[in-house]
Amino acid sequence: MVRLRQIQPPVHPFDARILVPVKPVTLTNGTNAFFINAGTEDIMRIEFIFRAGIVQEHLPLLATSVNMMLTEGSEKYTSEELNSILDYYGIFLNLTAEKDTAGLIVYFLNRHMEKALELIAEILFHPEFPEKELEILMKKRLNWYLINREKVQNVASDKFFESVFGPDHPYGRIALPDDFKGMIPSALKD
Repeated sequence: MVRLRQIQPPVHPFDARILVPVKPVTLTNGTNAFFINAGTEDIMRIEFIFRAGIVQEHLPLLATSVNMMLTEGSEKYTSEELNSILDYYGIFLNLTAEKDTAGLIVYFLNRHMEKALELIAEILFHPEFPEKELEILMKKRLNWYLINREKVQNVASDKFFESVFGPDHPYGRIALPDDFKGMIPSALKD
């Protein structure tokens, strides 16, 4: 027989604030940066955030497609070379594209900072969007889309945003199967 608790245990208030020393710095080009010294590990994280999310796109799926294609090659490196170098130096990238922003989060060992910054600059400022890789990506994304259309959570989320914002608002717009066709490298470069 299972005995259930009859008396609630006491609740003790606590302070959940974590004080992290943040040092704001303005770079010579006017960009704001924030340095957080939160330990003694020789690992660095740099996060780049751009006003380049879904709200900014003039074609459905453009923001996410650009972001997903950033590591598919650059002016200096093919996709294979770029990914091989990232692996060699232990550089981890996390690409994001949200409603309002797109970004790149990079983790690397401090001793590889120079190489990491070189690769980040190559990825962000000199990407190539090879047509073959774009076509493969869009086919994969269409398959993911069709699978996710069968999941109640995804359908409900889309319908919720569409009902709140309307189908013509970037927040309420729902991707359709035809949106995955006809994406071209020049649209991504723009």
